[in-house]
Amino acid sequence: MWARIEGDRVAEITDIDPAGRFHPSLVWVGCSSDVAPGWHYDGTSFVPPSIVAPEPAPTVYPQFSALEMLDQFTEAEQLAVVAATMTEPAIKLWYDRLIAATYVTYEDPRTEAGLQALVDAELITPQRKAEIVAAMQPEET
Repeated sequence: MWARIEGDRVAEITDIDPAGRFHPSLVWVGCSSDVAPGWHYDGTSFVPPSIVAPEPAPTVYPQFSALEMLDQFTEAEQLAVVAATMTEPAIKLWYDRLIAATYVTYEDPRTEAGLQALVDAELITPQRKAEIVAAMQPEET
């Protein structure tokens, strides 16, 4: 087996003797059959490439439609929020933005702010907020 070397790496492998078959500027070195493209060559020995840990997958938060998001609340909570929209402008704004959203995700800081506004207005409990937030987290892979 022969390895064609580019810089300090194996570019390709062949089992046919390259002598006289290629341009003289190409560097071919005899090697064992386990050497493969990508290996390092330091002028005397071949070393397999370092195993690089793959990049961790990005965190992907689930996306909820407005209806799916509203379904995170009990019917009593939904009715309390709707009633509050009649007298609380901040709740009305949050509710209108929720309905108008293409999707809702906990990754968006407005979601946390809106849920906290519902707690502050005593429309949901901190426990219910925690349950809703938990349902909006990325799934473990």
